[in-house]
Amino acid sequence: MRTALVEAALAVARHDQGPLGAFFHRKQRQIGHHKAVVALARKLLIVAWRMLLTGQPYRAAKPLLVQRKQRRLLNVAQAAVDWDAVTKALWPEDIKTHRRRKVA
Repeated sequence: MRTALVEAALAVARHDQGPLGAFFHRKQRQIGHHKAVVALARKLLIVAWRMLLTGQPYRAAKPLLVQRKQRRLLNVAQAAVDWDAVTKALWPEDIKTHRRRKVA
C-alpha cells in the first residue's frame, strides 16, 4: 500500500498544479524531496479516506479534465475485447484436458 501511495504521490508532485502540488512544493522546501513525497502520500490517503467517508468528489477537480478522462475511459471500455470469448472460439475444447505430445 505504501509503495502505491508513494508512486501516486510522485505523479501528483510531478504534474499537479493545484493544492496538492502546492503542498508538495512547500514541504519540499521545508523538509526535502523524499520526506515531502511521503508527506504527500499520507495527504493523498487522508483525502481519499474523507472522499469515501463523505461521498463528496475531490474539491480541486477540474470539471473539463474529469469529463475528458471519463470519455477516454468509456472509449476504452467500449473497445475492450472479450478475451474469454476469443479463447473459446479459438480453442473450443477445455484447455485443461489438452495434453502435449511427447517429443521423442
